[in-house]
Formats: sequence, C-alpha cells, structure tokens
Amino acid sequence: MTITLSPYDPPVVDWTALRNFNALRGQTRISLTPRCDLACLFCHNEGDTPPPLTKKDRTKQPRSRELAASDYLTIIGALADRGMDRFYFTGGEPLTSPMARPVLSGLPPLGPDGSYTLITNGTHVRRAQAWLTKTRLDKVKVSLHYFSDETFRTIAQTRFEIALVLDGIEAAREVFKEVGLNCLLLTTNAHEVRGILDFALNRRMPVQFIELVNTDFNEGIAGTAVAADDVIRHLRTLTTDERIEEAGVGQGRRVFNVDGIKIDVIHRDLGRHHVGQCGTCPVRKQCVEGFWSLRIDHGGGLQPCLLRDDLRLDLRDHLSSQMPNAPVSMPLASAAQTRTSRSSTLSSSQVGIAALVGAVLDLNPAVSDEGQQRGELPVHPGKALGAVQVVRPPPSTPPRRPAAPSRGRTKRTARPRPPGPRPTRPARKPSRHEPRPPRRPASHTSPPKPRPTPESRQHRSPDRRTTPSSSARRTRPPTQPQACCS
Repeated sequence: MTITLSPYDPPVVDWTALRNFNALRGQTRISLTPRCDLACLFCHNEGDTPPPLTKKDRTKQPRSRELAASDYLTIIGALADRGMDRFYFTGGEPLTSPMARPVLSGLPPLGPDGSYTLITNGTHVRRAQAWLTKTRLDKVKVSLHYFSDETFRTIAQTRFEIALVLDGIEAAREVFKEVGLNCLLLTTNAHEVRGILDFALNRRMPVQFIELVNTDFNEGIAGTAVAADDVIRHLRTLTTDERIEEAGVGQGRRVFNVDGIKIDVIHRDLGRHHVGQCGTCPVRKQCVEGFWSLRIDHGGGLQPCLLRDDLRLDLRDHLSSQMPNAPVSMPLASAAQTRTSRSSTLSSSQVGIAALVGAVLDLNPAVSDEGQQRGELPVHPGKALGAVQVVRPPPSTPPRRPAAPSRGRTKRTARPRPPGPRPTRPARKPSRHEPRPPRRPASHTSPPKPRPTPESRQHRSPDRRTTPSSSARRTRPPTQPQACCS
C-alpha cells in the first residue's frame, strides 16, 4: 500500500503505536558509522557487516553512508516530536564517524523523561572530551568485555592496551554524571567478570551483564556463550535487594541494588516478548531478544530486527535533503492499515519518517491501540513506564466468588438492603389512652383566624352546612324573584 503525503496538505496520522512502544521502554538505536577501530568477535554492527568479517574478507564491506548530519537530525526530531524519547547512538564506534560531532552537538531538547545515550568502546572519549561537554548527551555506556591486555586482544583483535579503554572511562566520568558499563558474558572473559564488577562498584558505576545473542555473523563463536547464573549467584551474596523487570518488549532482566548501585542482568530464563509479526517469524526459535528496538543505520535504513534483513525499509526518500520540493511517498507493508487521528504540525519529510516508523510498529498488536484495547499489552496493570501509564483494560463484570458447598441445615441470611438511604417508617397513630403530644410552639403555627362576628355571619355562603341563627334569619332581607329568561 502506498500513501502520498503532499507538503501543502497537513497529513492525518495516528501516533498511538509509536507512543505505546516508547511507553513499553522501547528504544531507537542510531548507527553513525559501521567502522570501528576494534573487531570484537561477537559484533553484530546493528545489522550491517561487522568489522571482524571485513577484516577476514575485504570483499565483504558494510553499506556506504548515505545520510548527512541534517538527515540524522531530521529523523531524530521527527521521532522525538511524536513520542520517542530514548535514543542510543551506536556504530561501529560512533566517535570515529565525521557525523558524530555535528549530530551530537545539534540534538533537539527532549522532555523530562527523555535521554540521549552514547555507546562507545572508550578508545576515543579522551580525544573528543572537549566537544562532548557541549552536547545534550545524558549518559555514556562503555563496552568493557575485558579487563586485561591478553583478553582485550583476544576478544577485540587489536594491538591496543586495556589502559586506553580504562582511560576513556575516566574521561567520560569527568564530563558526564552517569557513566555505565556493558559486559558480554563469554567463556573468554568468565574469569574477569568479578574484576569488572568490582571496578564498577568502586567507582559507583552501573553495570549491565548481557548474554550472547546468536546472529548469522557470530555462528562460529556460539559455543563461547555463558549463562548469567554464576553472576546472579555472586550478586545475591552481595545484596538481598533484587527485583525482576519486564517492560513488555525485549527480554526480562534481574536488577540488583548493591549499596545504591544498579546492576542489571539480562537473563534469558525470564523469557522474551515476541509480539505481533514475531508470532509467525520463521527464525523465532533462533531469537533470544524479542522485539525491543528500532534500528536506523547510516545507509538510511530502518530495521526492527537483527535477524530479518528482509524487513529493512528505506528512509532516504522521506528526507528533505534528498527531495526538497517533491511530495512524500510512503511505501508501507501490505498489512498496514489506514488510520485516522490528529493532524500533524511537522514538515512533510518529518511526517513521512515518523509515519513510516509508526506503521512498522502498528503491525505489532502489543504496541498498537487495538492491542491495548484487547488487553494484549504484556505489562503489569497500572505500571507506569516513562511518562505514560499503560494499564490493562478491566473486565466488564467482576468474577463471582464460588459458593461453598452446603453441609446440612443452611443458615438463613438477611435480605440485602437496596442501595440508597434507609426508608423511614410512618408515624404510628396514638391510642385514646395515650397522652396526646404537646402542641407545636407558636413560632411554627400559623396566625390564628379571626372569630366570626354577627355581621360576617350574614355574608356567609348559603351552601355552608352550618345553619344561621334565628336572629340572623329574621334580619335577612327578602330576596327578589329572578326572571327565568330575559
């Protein structure tokens, strides 16, 4: 189905699915470049050809960059104005891209619950520290999957020393209030996981431990994946403050609070959320993440899943830098539905991008308004996520409590009283042997009627039952006979 939006006519688009996805803690990951100075064995490169594969075979190159800095800002502004407020800048290594400085320096402001997060390997943070202080970034996450030179060179396939990464972490802490670590659990670094945890706790930095996600690019190292059970057992010796978070998208996580420091463990035993199109996905058995992120790459593509390259959509035709005066054409999936809602105040290019993203989400019942009405949102009732509170619609009638089986003689129960005020009984008429109630006070009585006089008795109506006195009858003048006709 194709919808054409004219830049002169304000389009009508429904943004419910986009806002529901954000309320379920969905995120938008923006890749600034596929290039990286490291070549980690497990890198998925946001769906593009990863650096370790290019390092082995130079004929396998990632997509070329098709977006300018203004294009990135157009996409971010379109999604931010329509409800998305969680943006992650990734790569490759984003700080090696020439787009990093103009994009991160020109980010639009977000609401109180919004955040911009930079995901980096830490090797270029010290060099970019001066201009990073002037950006709107809220958080920095450094990938620390190693804690020694030997492990660093084995996993990242580099000649650098681990001191370069650790210095980048300190440089980030000098600039940003919130700096966290990401650590992938592998057999290669299993002996260093506790050292990474102690490093973070000593500097009061949050850590997220992640289990390996199997993709087509890391099939050769699938046997190096390690479950998070050992990390969970160790964290339970440090604290008893543990809770489970299930946002409704992606995987569940265990959150530990160690002396006020948040430690996340992405645990696949908690299950994953497969919604909408995931139900009939042919590679669902291989998926361990579920649906949790929208990925926008440097080639101008939008991809909701790492395992499905066939779902990638092209956003380049909706950017004003590509088509400055042409109408915006929106090719959507055949299952998308025409929707109605409030008019947009964005430019035609921004509306085309945001509507295309909304249409992708609208195919998933768990993030669409129909799915919310049917109660398919996989969240707890009344759970507030971000600035939106998503609740499951209550049932039409409350379930009745089953009656207990009777044993022998049943006890009579009183008839239930109807709602409203209790009716009052009418006053009982006193008998003649009971003393009459006292008269009401004078203040509540009507004024006494004047006693009749002889003059007033003469003018009484003749139909009264009282008989006039004889004196009044003698003094009454004789009546004149009236004619029966005139």
